[in-house]
Amino acid sequence: EDEMAASNVPTCMNEFSHTEDVIPDLHQGEAVFNNDRLGSIFSLPDSQLLVKCGLETDSNKMEKLLLNSSEEMLEIMITTGSLTNYYSFNPCPDSVMRWLFYAVSIHPSWHVMNCAYQTMWSIIEAQQQNLNPNDDGVSTVWVPTMTDILRVLFNYGADFETLFADCCPRPPISLDEIIMTSADKENVNSEQRNERTPPPPPSPADTDNSCTVDSELPVCNLLHTIKIITDTLRRRLTAFTTEELIQLLVIIWRLSLDHNLKWDATESDIESCIMIVLRAIPEDSWCDTMCRLCAMFPSLTTHHSNHLSIVNLLFDHKGLDLQCRLCYVMVVKLLSEECTSSPPATDAKTIKNYKISDLCSALNGFWRSRKISPDDCYRLHTVVSLVALGVGKESRRADRRHLAVIFRNMKNLAESIREDATSLYRSKLKHLIIRTSIRVQFLYQSIPKLKSTVFKSAKTRQQDMLQLNDGEMSDDESTESRGPTPEAFIPAKLQ
Repeated sequence: EDEMAASNVPTCMNEFSHTEDVIPDLHQGEAVFNNDRLGSIFSLPDSQLLVKCGLETDSNKMEKLLLNSSEEMLEIMITTGSLTNYYSFNPCPDSVMRWLFYAVSIHPSWHVMNCAYQTMWSIIEAQQQNLNPNDDGVSTVWVPTMTDILRVLFNYGADFETLFADCCPRPPISLDEIIMTSADKENVNSEQRNERTPPPPPSPADTDNSCTVDSELPVCNLLHTIKIITDTLRRRLTAFTTEELIQLLVIIWRLSLDHNLKWDATESDIESCIMIVLRAIPEDSWCDTMCRLCAMFPSLTTHHSNHLSIVNLLFDHKGLDLQCRLCYVMVVKLLSEECTSSPPATDAKTIKNYKISDLCSALNGFWRSRKISPDDCYRLHTVVSLVALGVGKESRRADRRHLAVIFRNMKNLAESIREDATSLYRSKLKHLIIRTSIRVQFLYQSIPKLKSTVFKSAKTRQQDMLQLNDGEMSDDESTESRGPTPEAFIPAKLQ
């Protein structure tokens, strides 16, 4: 049909046809999960998954009932609320919570998956309310370990290479520990211990690595899994060490780039998880952690649009601080090949004391006039987007002069772009530059030039705007710190 439609177009109109989108609306993405390996570690229904999760046979009557129940009975106990009613008033073993966590991640039935998620939510709420005041308020809410999280993601088809970059720290967990837990290893000698009757036939996941779910990534299951990680960690911020929090943050960043998640509304759940992970990082180690994240961020992915997508997932107080610094690091990396001089420093000291002046100095060799090609346009679009986020939400008085420089150069760059009917990407880039310059202008206007700006007349404010457009704003920080001088009230032309 496309070939027939193209053949009906007159030859004289081919030069005006728009064939490809040079600047796509979505990031490029990466193949993080391999759908061919989906369900290769465990799948549901599987009555033996409880044993693999570590549920002991010498437990109470409820746990024995779970172990001896069939697959259909286990699903009925989940969907009817029997587990919720029992474990709301009785301690729930970690093995049962782990089994429900796995059920949420991979069960093919949306109804069973949602009921398992609601069961976990109710049990977590009960655990939070049943805290003993004598325990000094220490939360006992179950939180999935790093092994549990990796096992779920590996069951989706991920591996260490797709979840971690070369420079990112990896958890000290072997592949054997992820594929076969300690409970499985103990189960090898179960016949010698005579703890239960001969086991039933092995599940399909243990025989031919087949999967009872669809061959596509279960996005809904993945999002509910992320919600469980977010909610449990929010109630128990000390569950992970700082090193594990860095690893978890890298995992969330990487899985957000998967091709299967590009067209789904997944940003809100991933953003909330990132916010909680950053909030769990202790304040005394936040600066060092932020420097480590900035050092490994450029190597996290290969395409600049993926970096921009990750940066847009950050919000909240710590997220915005990290966002500005990540944008600065990426601007330095993207412009390092174009700058004739040595690139600006991105060491730990610069990251900790980041200012807009650092971003302004990194852009010194960027504002020169250039002939924008389609390949360079996409890269330029990413750089301008990073600059828009790198200036932050609010600025200090010392940043006023640098904002004026960025605004003037943005304005000149937009004027140098010539739009074309066959090159709509130029219009898209020019529109982004204009919007970014307006944002920088608003930040500039929000910073008072002098301490007596309340008493300045409208004429003086208009002169400031004219000076901003002409690029003549060069305030002296020492003058601002001492307050207004008599020369400050004299127009520039009379001085």
